[in-house]
Amino acid sequence: MGLKIFQYFREKKVELKLKNNVFHLFEDLKYQIEFFSKEEIKNNKIYINSSSINSDDFEVLDSHHLKTKPSFFFLNTFGYSSLKIDDNNFQLQVDATKITAKEAEKLLFYLYQKDKNTLSNFYSKSNFDKDEITVKNLKPIQDFIYEMEKLLFRFDSMPYFKWKKEEKIVNYPSPDIDEKSVLWLSQNLHHLHFDNSYMNLPDSIRINNKYGIIEKIAVNKNVEDFNIYENKIILGGIFFVKNLIDKIDVFLNDYKKSKKKFFQNEYASYKSILSLVHREANFDLLKIRTRISFIFDRYKKIFKNVKYKNEMPRYSSAVNRIKHYRMAFSAIQKIRKINLNLESKNISMGINSIDKLYEHYNYYRLIDIAKSYFSFGDFEFKTRKNKKLLNEKFTAKSIRENCTVNIYYEPEISTEAKELKLVKIGHLMKRDKYIAKPDFVIEFIKNNVYRYAILDAKYRRNKNVINEEIKETTYKYIMAFGIENQVYKKPDFLWLVYPDTYEDKTVWQQNFNDNYFPIIGAVTSKPNLNQPLKNVFNKIMQKWGIVRNTFYEFENKKYNNF
Repeated sequence: MGLKIFQYFREKKVELKLKNNVFHLFEDLKYQIEFFSKEEIKNNKIYINSSSINSDDFEVLDSHHLKTKPSFFFLNTFGYSSLKIDDNNFQLQVDATKITAKEAEKLLFYLYQKDKNTLSNFYSKSNFDKDEITVKNLKPIQDFIYEMEKLLFRFDSMPYFKWKKEEKIVNYPSPDIDEKSVLWLSQNLHHLHFDNSYMNLPDSIRINNKYGIIEKIAVNKNVEDFNIYENKIILGGIFFVKNLIDKIDVFLNDYKKSKKKFFQNEYASYKSILSLVHREANFDLLKIRTRISFIFDRYKKIFKNVKYKNEMPRYSSAVNRIKHYRMAFSAIQKIRKINLNLESKNISMGINSIDKLYEHYNYYRLIDIAKSYFSFGDFEFKTRKNKKLLNEKFTAKSIRENCTVNIYYEPEISTEAKELKLVKIGHLMKRDKYIAKPDFVIEFIKNNVYRYAILDAKYRRNKNVINEEIKETTYKYIMAFGIENQVYKKPDFLWLVYPDTYEDKTVWQQNFNDNYFPIIGAVTSKPNLNQPLKNVFNKIMQKWGIVRNTFYEFENKKYNNF
């Protein structure tokens, strides 16, 4: 069995060598994959992160040999990826080349803060992933804690115990007196109070011509004994998880101390994802630690004087008979069988679809910019989410100004106006069929007049954006778009948002004169360069007559000379 990967760069074909059992690749280069096996290849499919390569992109040379055509197989991915051919798994490390490691780290953390659930959809579903506890997968611990929290009430009201005889000193008389009580009394005469005045009392006893009254007596009473195997195992299971959390905490603290700072010119790699995952784990661990400490204390109060037993549970007849014990034992068995893997690089540390991730990043940036811009006056904000729980519409509305600004994410534009007044009036590219979906549309409504700005995120290099995308999107979103009942009117703005710069400029504009619409251009947007997109948004608002205040007017004059 063998795997060869060839890299194409400037017409040169170079075979890649394994480094630490990993192939190191770059997202925007062409690669050819060749696989051969001594045994017959049963499944003639090639998977990258669980997605199969199109059959047109590779050929089966014989039953033991596959080879792909040179292609951009790793566009829009970075971090750890997996390659699967037949039943063979190979690990790849893909570096992004359009953003630096530090930028990727900030971008991911920003999206984590905005929408953690959506971000998780972009993690690679690696063939190397296992059912184990990692810094990226604390869910087994969270599930265990949830189960033990859920069972607390049942254990509090119905804890299992056994009766045992225990000697107790009680007030005399007592119905539990037996022969052992008399023996105890003979050995503890100090519990008798002697006085000759007790001679004629019916409860007095005579010892050596002295008369006394019994005040205390020892009896054997039935008491609840919680210090039994079943309860020891439950406390031991919680202690085991508490210990797991401590180990993860130590690992995260050690990582924080040893973490090297990323250089600005270093490509984005799995390190950026790893950094986010560690920060995320730190946040989650704070909550988890509080919860596990709480339930450990609660169960210790229920099981008085019980010493925990830290071992794999064995089902007893009592456990099989009592449902909440059976459920607790099942949860303990499950968590104990899961491996703790803090060091392995085989965990899913890859990001798919960076272009979509970049769209989400810029949409949330636009919303933050809008909230800042409209923080004056009586503007009210409203957000609407779609079925995937992603923000798809942000609204800033002012009663006093009698205006509304909406920011849409991927609205559908067709030949008939729907929510927006934008309509398609020309033929789009064949691949677009009948519906166009620009990434972001800013809609301004005042006195029943509608104006539009279209922004499209392009995770591409400057030469592709300026030389290719501007032309295509101008036709697609300006020439082929109109406004309902005013089809001669066009969107006022078309801005392409991309992570690169053009001739060291963060803003490139096609127009020589800002007094004529539409204004078409490209603007840089990435974590270390937020101001250019803010300036473009401010300029759009000013052109539409929404002036922030004197300070903003001054600030924008500095940046309006694009």
